[in-house]
Amino acid sequence: MKALLRFTFLLASAAILVLPVSAQRLDKKASGLGQVNPTTGCSAGSSNTPCVVFAQSSTTQGQWTNFLFGGGQDGPYDLFTVPTTQDVTFQLTGSNVAFGSFLCGFDTTMITQLGGFCTNIADTADPATFLSLDPLLPDGSNQVTFGFNPGTTGLPADWVFYFTAGDASIAQSTVATPEPATLTLLAGGLFVLGNFKRRLRRQN
Repeated sequence: MKALLRFTFLLASAAILVLPVSAQRLDKKASGLGQVNPTTGCSAGSSNTPCVVFAQSSTTQGQWTNFLFGGGQDGPYDLFTVPTTQDVTFQLTGSNVAFGSFLCGFDTTMITQLGGFCTNIADTADPATFLSLDPLLPDGSNQVTFGFNPGTTGLPADWVFYFTAGDASIAQSTVATPEPATLTLLAGGLFVLGNFKRRLRRQN
């Protein structure tokens, strides 16, 4: 009986190891992780760990690695900054890519130290408050789409997402479609303005 139980346990363990791992969205905070780009450099075995290496590759993309105290590292991660006025879809290379919102956190110097590459919301705020689309997992095409709630108090102009380095790219960035009521109101306003201009011409 014990041998059977042992065999069943080993079989279950092997199945877990063989099954594909799916990433789940997990937000990260940049604060409290040590100095950014210290003059002596960062490495897993250096005395100044924990510390952070940050590099900016373009106005909208950077890369972040956290070297942990006692050895090891978290990252590298690619950082993407996107405007909160539109939805954004990322194409991932697989289902096991780590991703989430990259937040400045309680350290108010992080927004400067990272050149704006962290989401600047209150440390006590829930990121989900600002997101209308907030996937936990990639879809069947290994894509994740995020959307924002415009007008939410404290919503920053830009939002930063992180992904495992080299495993994500922006597939589509779409300005939110105006609601039908907004379009109707706009059309009505243009109609009234046109009539007003016609009357002015007749009077002259």
